[in-house]
Amino acid sequence: MTSYPWTDYVHAGNISESVLEADSLFFGNKTIKFDAIAFW
Repeated sequence: MTSYPWTDYVHAGNISESVLEADSLFFGNKTIKFDAIAFW
């Protein structure tokens, strides 16, 4: 899984929400609940 960017595993319809959530976490905010479709 580390061979590809994490966004390659996220459903195309959830990319923008997932990136916004990742940015929020990066800046120290906490996530209570986040649902997304991912491909493993």
